[in-house]
Amino acid sequence: MPAARPERALCVVLRVSPRVSYQWRCPVLAPTKAAKKKKVEDEAPPFKVSTHFLIPKHELMTKEEAEHVVRSFNATPSQFPYILATDPVAKEIGAKPGDFVRITRKSETAGTSVYYRYVVEG
Repeated sequence: MPAARPERALCVVLRVSPRVSYQWRCPVLAPTKAAKKKKVEDEAPPFKVSTHFLIPKHELMTKEEAEHVVRSFNATPSQFPYILATDPVAKEIGAKPGDFVRITRKSETAGTSVYYRYVVEG
């Protein structure tokens, strides 16, 4: 019968180097091969991020809308502020690199303000 991993243990990190994240002296809590392969950004949050009261409304724009915005600002997509494709809200709305996102914020002083973000890999 395999031994169970403890829920808590004391670990000492001897040093941090640029090549190795941590040198573990606690084999019980050392990351397993499966844990090393799993990326944190692939995990979905346990709740719907866009429903939080501090998160403004994010909308995925169509290609025609994006082209119109780029022309109206006389800019290129790379000149717009970025949002990473790994951002929780970008994942939730299905944004892929190369897309544009419209963010609508409400404030007491400005009323409603609209921001545009260009989705990049990340």
